Amino acid sequence: MDGSAAGLELAQSLRVFGSSSGRVTCMQWWKHAFAIAPAAGFTPTVAERELADRVHAELSRRGLTLPAIVLLESFRPLGYLASQAVWFSHPLLAAVTRADGWQVLGEMLERPGSVDWLIDRWQLLESPGPVTAAPTSGVVPAEPVE
Repeated sequence: MDGSAAGLELAQSLRVFGSSSGRVTCMQWWKHAFAIAPAAGFTPTVAERELADRVHAELSRRGLTLPAIVLLESFRPLGYLASQAVWFSHPLLAAVTRADGWQVLGEMLERPGSVDWLIDRWQLLESPGPVTAAPTSGVVPAEPVE
């Protein structure tokens, strides 16, 4: 493929972000470069729910739930990158810890909305009484099993 054909293909693929004339400005492209997919479609598997509850129990035992939630909030746009970091370090982590948990974590973080669900789930588990307010992300976590 020569340079002009590649440029035409790139322009056609970016036309979604452009104006009706098909021209894409740098600012229009940049506006959508880091868009975060909506979280409403995320439904965790049983293994993901068990992993989230197990991690929450350890964080809660150490009094680190709030710092973990703040960390997740600040790195929310990088959820997919975090999943790739998990896959990259999986062989090393599996040698010293349980491998199944890392695999579940990697699969969960690859899906849009997983970080929002995790934050809402941990906040639900941290709440002392019944939850009265709706979750902020639009993802409704399942009620904790008692």
